[in-house]
Amino acid sequence: MTDATSVLEALTGETTRPLQVLLVQDDREDAQLITDLLHKAAPDRVLLTHAGGLEHARGELVAGVFDAILLDLSLPNSEGLATFAAAQAMAHDAPIVVLAGRWDEDLAARAVRSGAQDYLVKGQTDGRLLYQAIRFAIERRRIERTLRASETSYRGLVEGSIQAIAILVDGIIRLANPALARLLGLATSDECLGRSIWSVIAPDHREMVAGYFESQSAELAEPNRFECRVIRADSEVAWVDGIATSITWHDERAIMATVVDISKRKRAEEALRRSEEHLRQAQRMEVVARLAGGVAHDFNNFLTVITSYADLLIREIGGPRDDTIADLQEIQNAASTAAALARQLLAFTRQQVLQPIVLSLNEVVSSTENLLQRLIGEEIAVTLVLDARMPRVRADVGQLEQILTNLAVNSRDAMPNGGDFTIETSIGDVDNDDERAILHLTGGYAILSVSDSGAGMSAETQARMFEPFFTTKESNKGSGLGLATVYGIVGQCGGVIRVESALARGTKFRIYLPLVSEQGQLPGTEPPTSASVGTKTLLLVEDAARVRLVMRRALEDFGYRVVEAPNEKTALKLAARHSSRIDLLISEAEPAEASGLGLATRLRDSNPALRAVFISDQSDDVMRQRVDAPPWASYLQRPFMREDLARTVREVLDQGDPT
Repeated sequence: MTDATSVLEALTGETTRPLQVLLVQDDREDAQLITDLLHKAAPDRVLLTHAGGLEHARGELVAGVFDAILLDLSLPNSEGLATFAAAQAMAHDAPIVVLAGRWDEDLAARAVRSGAQDYLVKGQTDGRLLYQAIRFAIERRRIERTLRASETSYRGLVEGSIQAIAILVDGIIRLANPALARLLGLATSDECLGRSIWSVIAPDHREMVAGYFESQSAELAEPNRFECRVIRADSEVAWVDGIATSITWHDERAIMATVVDISKRKRAEEALRRSEEHLRQAQRMEVVARLAGGVAHDFNNFLTVITSYADLLIREIGGPRDDTIADLQEIQNAASTAAALARQLLAFTRQQVLQPIVLSLNEVVSSTENLLQRLIGEEIAVTLVLDARMPRVRADVGQLEQILTNLAVNSRDAMPNGGDFTIETSIGDVDNDDERAILHLTGGYAILSVSDSGAGMSAETQARMFEPFFTTKESNKGSGLGLATVYGIVGQCGGVIRVESALARGTKFRIYLPLVSEQGQLPGTEPPTSASVGTKTLLLVEDAARVRLVMRRALEDFGYRVVEAPNEKTALKLAARHSSRIDLLISEAEPAEASGLGLATRLRDSNPALRAVFISDQSDDVMRQRVDAPPWASYLQRPFMREDLARTVREVLDQGDPT
């Protein structure tokens, strides 16, 4: 066969060469009759080879290739379907047309079911019908080969697809590929067969998916793409993105579902959502923190005036007027309580650091156990679960105790009828990469967990729980600063705080603090330095007239000469024309942190021996961390007593001439 002939046959499906047909027939007269019929009906179109039996046919099939086989079922030593089975085994995929001496409907049906292409009765078949049967048999076999190749190719695509594919009939999986088995946590695709798809889809998504399937079966113009959760064999849950298509499968209406595992994408989306929510909360908290800092600043100014005048009156009254002195002391006590409230505001705004040291979380928790038990009452069981590895952090012990106290009070109020209160310490990383990205944590972390079995919090409450002055308690039972203070302290320590809570299911706070390897210690105390009388000249710069007046009176009482100014411009003029040298500048450090330092620097241009005390709502530790404080300056935190002011001034002046 030439190349041109091969191309023509491939394009048209028809052969231009004679058909090679093997006739298996033991009766020579019948064989000659069939030969004559084919020659007359299709001259030069069929090249017939005659074999008198199966063994003879086997030899011919080994020696040559045939397009079709004409098989008589009645042969020596073989009869009926046994003859067909033997011929089929040696046919090498050549189509077989059965020849019989008589019509037998049952035999014909069984022969066709076994693979025969046609069943003809000798004596009732002319040459044209015989040739047509051969041609149709060859064409059907060619189509079968094409279908098998197509099915093999299709199955290869399905089996090798990274997408999970399932064909469903009435919700039952009839076909599945390995990707679906992997998605469902099964070993092979055969394990998927016969399963109901509804046993795989999460219960709360079944109705939605059924709606998509029904719309496809009804050929409605509805979207065919959906997302749902599926339950794996190991009970793990996976998210999938699926497409449903209506098809016909073995003469039945079916749904072909193609799905892709999108669990990682869903986790990333959830992490992004949580991160955005945390960012929004942080932005809200930043605005509130600035407001709280401003409130604390003005509050401290008023408290400075109140405490200073109360102290002044106590000194002036003296004598036996005990009732009046007691009243004034009550004013001071109330002011001290208010000052503690201001310090909580400053802790929330992360503007207060006391004495950060390396300490053991276990020791801090253990030392507060008795206090916490008394605080929350006997109806609540306190349990400590402390990590034997002794997690250590750098923090202020008083602030950590305040965290535990505030959280204990919060838990007590959530368990009016008693319950469980548990404090745990541990070392380790957060649970997974997504949580690590959300928390912005690096390195090792100590985890302080505080949980209760109380009423829990709603999502709305959790969204605002760290806001200062926000409280769900009655107006006379809480300031709304407990959790805000905890939030601020944790932030100052370089950590983060997260909460898990649900109504009627309790609350658990997790505080992540940077882990340190140094040995823990408890802070020591130093005896206070007593105030003494001085004779130096001081320049007092303060824009609040009431505060300036009380400070001037206090300083003058301690023997200092005071030059006062409401602002920097006036201070520069007074210093320039003052007859004696200014020994010390006392100036407001806020709201612009460098304002006092800038004024002092300008004054030192003409008076290098000048020293300074800056008044701030923040501690000396914090101010020295936030600004490049020179050795000739110190900070005094508001509110302060007269002795605090005098002591600080004396300490700065006693340092000698600055270098």
